[in-house]
Amino acid sequence: RVTAPSLDVDSNPMPTFGASNVKDTGTFEMDGLIGARVLRVANLPKGWFLKRVTLNGEDVTDRGVEFKPGTDVNGIDIELTNKSTSINGSVTDERGQPLKDYTVVMFAEDAQKWPLPVNRWISSARPDQEGRFKFSNLPPGAYYAIAVDYVAQGEWNDPEWLARAAKRATRISLDEGATKTLDL
Repeated sequence: RVTAPSLDVDSNPMPTFGASNVKDTGTFEMDGLIGARVLRVANLPKGWFLKRVTLNGEDVTDRGVEFKPGTDVNGIDIELTNKSTSINGSVTDERGQPLKDYTVVMFAEDAQKWPLPVNRWISSARPDQEGRFKFSNLPPGAYYAIAVDYVAQGEWNDPEWLARAAKRATRISLDEGATKTLDL
């Protein structure tokens, strides 16, 4: 299934979605899309993930496509991958004792990716019962990771918070298909 959430969350706080099922031929069609939209996929087979969306060969995965009334848009390709990324680890205090109550925030090193309205480049995780965190399916790239005692829900999407966090964060690079361990 392909969806097309609006990028204009300021004027449209209730995002409207275009949606389409993918045909057996691998094609899809959506009608009535207007404004800036990103294309995303849902209900993928287990082990498959969005890699990129292109329009006539140009990557539009994060910046989206501007749809104008009465205009047909062709040449959109959605590329999937079965090479997922994974980061797992634990957090210890200054004495080296394992912690079990924290939040880890992962965010792109590239600050231009921080304010994206439909953001694949920022994620948070809480520890499991053994005190370990895990991130799956972040796009390949350079990231910062920081463990904090507390961060309000969604505050990690604020570019000002991210800029402060980047000064104390640990840098990590993720290649496509990579599995890494990160202890903070």
